[in-house]
Amino acid sequence: MTGELPPSYWFSRSTTREEADLVVVGAGLVGVSTAWWAARAGRRVVVIEAQRIAAGATGRSTGFLVTGALRPFTTLARKVGEERALRLWELSHENLSLLRREVLNAGRIDCGWRVEGSWRTALAGSAAEVEWEQSAEALARHGFAVGWRERDVVRRESGSPALGGALHVAGDGGVDPVALCRGLLAQSGAQVRKGIAVRGIEEDGERARLVWAGGEIVARMVVLAVNSHVGPLVPTLAGKLRLVGAEALATAAEEPRLPGLWLVHPQGFALRQLADGTLIAAVAAESEVAGGFLEAPTASGQASLEAALGELFPAATRSRVLHRWAGTMVRTADGLPWVRSVPGVPAAAYACGFNGGGLSLGFALGRRLARWAGDGDERHLAVFQPAAPVTQPI
Repeated sequence: MTGELPPSYWFSRSTTREEADLVVVGAGLVGVSTAWWAARAGRRVVVIEAQRIAAGATGRSTGFLVTGALRPFTTLARKVGEERALRLWELSHENLSLLRREVLNAGRIDCGWRVEGSWRTALAGSAAEVEWEQSAEALARHGFAVGWRERDVVRRESGSPALGGALHVAGDGGVDPVALCRGLLAQSGAQVRKGIAVRGIEEDGERARLVWAGGEIVARMVVLAVNSHVGPLVPTLAGKLRLVGAEALATAAEEPRLPGLWLVHPQGFALRQLADGTLIAAVAAESEVAGGFLEAPTASGQASLEAALGELFPAATRSRVLHRWAGTMVRTADGLPWVRSVPGVPAAAYACGFNGGGLSLGFALGRRLARWAGDGDERHLAVFQPAAPVTQPI
């Protein structure tokens, strides 16, 4: 109860009231991308962030910019149908292509972008290895630039005797996600209000009203890009999103020896080596977070991460750990992100549930949300309709 009240009586007497064209709540990649695209279209944007830029899932991620999902395409296709599963791969391809064209290739933002290629793999002889191989075959048939790498190649590149074959995408790469978000937000020219935790949203005629302790703002359009924190703002989502924890660590710099971005399924394990030799490792839990959010690393979670690192990439365990952190991921029942209008508030939309792949979707989703904010056409939010023909990655 205390957290929902102004810090003192005086704040309750001096509530601020503002008006705006477009308000974006949340300064992770989806939020800052929405602001970037909207500003490019000439809109005046206000970004509201409760903490720091990229303080949530974006800034706690491994910085993977990959084409496709973190789980096998065949697994997702069985759940949602091949056309919708293809749409996720198309959207991620669009995301990377747009980022490279608009920002990365020209070096407009210093965020450590490197084309490294991604390797999606599994333990040798496991059912998941078969799923990845079948996924590579299916995606290649649909025109995606993916390849299958046999075990001997994977073991030579990874140095791991435990891994099987891998689905390989040569054009994928990695970034510093915090630097990317800061750069996009600076380029947008949006007004940024930090330290504001929005408590509610309601209809205000044809507009939307956001309220917080000591203030409110009425906007022509609102985008909620707060991912794991969207539940209290959109009550209809109660019980429909799974909040799971992810633990991560960074080691002291070693001689670069690991090429590419590595994803191991179903362990939910990710590993990359930065240009300076730093290793970044992370693992996602399958169980929901007790209490709702994981903000700090736990002893058990870090032990599980180090155990996975030792099993899958034993050579990496020799490196000294310098930094440990944790975060919260949002998983949806269908394995697809949810991009929809807010029930009862037509002037507001939300995007959440990226299932660990928000960085690989956020820039493209931001463009759709900005277009919706411009003309109100909800077809921009219908992201996972039947798939369109695939074009080759750049």
